Amino acid sequence: MKKLLFIFFIIFLNSIFAKQECLQYGVIPYVSAQKIEQSYNKWKSFLEKKTNRCIDINIQSNYGDIINMFANDKLDFAFVGPFSYILTKQHSKVEPIVTGVTSDGYATYKSLLVVTKKVAETLKIKEPL
Repeated sequence: MKKLLFIFFIIFLNSIFAKQECLQYGVIPYVSAQKIEQSYNKWKSFLEKKTNRCIDINIQSNYGDIINMFANDKLDFAFVGPFSYILTKQHSKVEPIVTGVTSDGYATYKSLLVVTKKVAETLKIKEPL
């Protein structure tokens, strides 16, 4: 299943962006720019070979910059978390097509819905679900 999703992702990028020379990929700085580029080298090379396109890594200062770049048609794709996706979707036409998974098949992020004690009592929630 993971391979099928990944193949779809490659075909999607290749067909949708066929008119563009380079695909623009947005990244926020979770470490230094140099370390980000090093960590993306293999992935970038692999995608460039599969799509026959160059890929520019656009390192932005925060998710707000990623959202603005999508809204201004300056990014083609980015890996964002659930909340950033919601914000991005409000300002541009983006669609989630792939989620990151670890080598054992689990999602690379987790999210929680939190409520106040009053709401928990109203809903009769006694412990986390």
